[in-house]
Amino acid sequence: MELLLLLILAHILGDFYFQKNSWVACRQENHLKSPALYKHLLVHLVFTSLALLFAPIAISWQLPAAVALVVISHFIIDLIKSYLRPNLLNLVLDQLVHFLVLLFIWAWLDNLGWELVYELGYILLSPETLLLIAIYLIAATPTSILISTALKSYTRQLENAEDPQGLEKAGRLIGYTERWLIISFVLVGQYTGIGFLLAAKSIFRFGDLTSNHERRLTEYMLLGTLFSFAVALALGGIARYWLP
Repeated sequence: MELLLLLILAHILGDFYFQKNSWVACRQENHLKSPALYKHLLVHLVFTSLALLFAPIAISWQLPAAVALVVISHFIIDLIKSYLRPNLLNLVLDQLVHFLVLLFIWAWLDNLGWELVYELGYILLSPETLLLIAIYLIAATPTSILISTALKSYTRQLENAEDPQGLEKAGRLIGYTERWLIISFVLVGQYTGIGFLLAAKSIFRFGDLTSNHERRLTEYMLLGTLFSFAVALALGGIARYWLP
């Protein structure tokens, strides 16, 4: 496990702390001809080599091969990413592929073989893991659709109201995040965190509501918040009841 942690640490340093924004912009614009791409690969070569140097494993031909695998995989992944739109989904997929490469290197160098694959498969496909994935997925888009449908008649009443537009899709992401936080608080038994979350949201919303002097908007936001919290609490309760 120490080897895997060192590899992950090297990756985090190389990908997030020792990569300039100008490098990313250069790669997005010039792709294969970008000098920044090769500077980034050099950074990962150094950090991965240091990680393997300090890892508790024997010196062998596998170490330079592992470094080469990290560098080559970074080259391919980052080159492909340079042609894609920089958004959250592509960032998550990018980091997931990098992690899978590091996981493979760890299993290879530590001679874990198919035992690791079996254990990971058992964990990922266990009823507990599948239930958690289902709960968090339900708390996102399905719950947003449910709340939107429940408040549809009230939404029409606000269509002509003078209300400054917020950031596109920001409300949906706020809803996802607050419900995920509530479910997580329920699972760990930290119900006070839910109270702080509700208080924080109320504080941030207070200025909007008072500045608009709009009772309908206030009631609409209150209904949406209560629906969101109620569904999240119910999902969190279901997960906690069924999980050991």
